[in-house]
Amino acid sequence: SVALEDPNNLVDLEFLERYLKGRIVPYLASENSLNIGFSLYGKTTVQNFKKVIEDNIRLSLRSKTKGDEAAEDVPIVAIVDNVISYALSLRASDIHTEVFKDYIIIRYRVDGVLHEILRIPKEVHPAIVARVKLLSELKIDEHSKPQDGRFRYQSAGVIVDIRVSVMPTFYGEKIVMRLLRSTARPLSFRELGMLDDTAKFLEDNIKKSYGMVLVTGP
Repeated sequence: SVALEDPNNLVDLEFLERYLKGRIVPYLASENSLNIGFSLYGKTTVQNFKKVIEDNIRLSLRSKTKGDEAAEDVPIVAIVDNVISYALSLRASDIHTEVFKDYIIIRYRVDGVLHEILRIPKEVHPAIVARVKLLSELKIDEHSKPQDGRFRYQSAGVIVDIRVSVMPTFYGEKIVMRLLRSTARPLSFRELGMLDDTAKFLEDNIKKSYGMVLVTGP
């Protein structure tokens, strides 16, 4: 049994039956009820993140579908979905997928600092790139030119706009995803570490209708 906001959506039903490898019984659920369920599932996803990724990598490597054609395969969909969901749970601002000779590294930028999260076999890299391109409505068969796109992602009731940059490198295409939360707010000057006097001076001056404020640094 599966709860859905639209039990008549045949595309979703077909995908779920492929993923679960069996017939399902759809039930109608409200958006609020689903968001509560997604929130609980998100906590489990965080706890089992690496195991979920490793299990789906094994499934993908056993699959007969390879490369760009695997963009809609269930294991690849699950890998990309979990990478994004886990990044959101850590409040990461960016996801970097960097490709090397024998493996790819997934890094998250948290509070301005890049952290290595995961290393996965290079064999699944083309399919992961194709999946992200598909979501971003980019050209899947273009591998030699940079591409930029975006898509919207929903997790536990939170809607996130994701900007995507794909860049060809020596060993393959590198992906950077910028996560833009609709609920995010800019930090105040004091939250950035300014002293009260400095923050007040800057606040007073940026409200003036004349002059210029320059932001500089090393």
